[in-house]
Parts: sequence; structure tokens; C-alpha cells
Amino acid sequence: MAAETLAGFPVRFTWALDDLRALVSGHPIIAEGWAQRAQLPGHTWTTLWETLVGFALSVVIGVPLGVVIVCASASYCSGVQSLRWTHRANRRS
Repeated sequence: MAAETLAGFPVRFTWALDDLRALVSGHPIIAEGWAQRAQLPGHTWTTLWETLVGFALSVVIGVPLGVVIVCASASYCSGVQSLRWTHRANRRS
């Protein structure tokens, strides 16, 4: 098994080198980002605004919806409990 692994090493090593050659250097990416740095504040503000509006919208819709769901299930549960107590009271008499 070790001999097979060592025999296949040169082929696998060339595959690894091909993969490494496909990687792009970080320098062009950083240079392009630096060239567009004037647009960064506008994009940052847009992202922040959309995030805050989305959060506010989810709170405005989600909190009342949660309250309605809890109240509805609580009234349902209390109604079921009252029916159970009524049924037990009628059964005893």
C-alpha cells in the first residue's frame, strides 16, 4: 500500500501544482478594491439602511403576529380547559 501511494505521488503532485496555478494572486483584487474606494461609503450606507429597514419591518410585523398567536392559543387552551371542567362537573352530578 505504501509503495502504491509513493508510486502515484508524482501524478498527484502535478495535479496539486495545477490547482495552485489556477489560484489568482490577491494583489489584483486589492488593487481593484482600492481603485473603487470612493464608492464604498455609498454602498455601505445602502447596506446599513436596507438592514435596519428590514429589521424594523420584521419587528413591526413579527411582534404583533406573535402576540396574536399566543393570545389565540391561550384563549383556545382556556376554552378547552373550561369545557373539561364543565364536562367533569356534569358527570359528577
